[in-house]
Amino acid sequence: MQVTTSLQFSYYPSCLWSGGNAADQQLFSQLGGEAWLQRAVADSSQLPVIYSSPLGRATETAQALVDLVREKSQGQVLHLPVTRDPRLLELNFGRYEMKRVSQFAKEQPELAARWDSHKGSGVDFQHRFPGGESRLDVTLRVADLLAELPQQHPGRTVVLVCHQETLVGARTALGISKQRDGRLRADSQEIHNAMPLRLV
Repeated sequence: MQVTTSLQFSYYPSCLWSGGNAADQQLFSQLGGEAWLQRAVADSSQLPVIYSSPLGRATETAQALVDLVREKSQGQVLHLPVTRDPRLLELNFGRYEMKRVSQFAKEQPELAARWDSHKGSGVDFQHRFPGGESRLDVTLRVADLLAELPQQHPGRTVVLVCHQETLVGARTALGISKQRDGRLRADSQEIHNAMPLRLV
């Protein structure tokens, strides 16, 4: 998949957002810091377009970035909307939603061995969690969003506030995920909690 304009950053929010903004500060710096913000105050097209998963931990993280930009601009940036898009939701784990990985591994050992990218091979993109989604399902819905962004926001910086498996899907859709023995492998270990990650 080719994204022809500037999809600059994606950001995986903390599952336990506590009001700290160290990651937002890092993202602010990667966007260009104070020098970038001065340009953005004069030219609003320099401001990022922000999309977020509808889940609370993601929308709170997105709002923290908005608040930081407003604070650092001393109120000169008043309008920085966040678009909630369900295509950025975390993988639907079905009946294993909110369950321990150990329970999943005990009850579904073969799927867990192929799916888990930390203890297993991480190569299973096709099999769905019982009552839920597969990695392929997530990749397809994220790819649909990524295909829209260059047409809707040509030349703009886009910040996606989403989740680990959403980012695995985005990296897969963009062709930047790793392979092992000729097989696509989920690179979850490279996606750290509450850390900005450049996609394009």
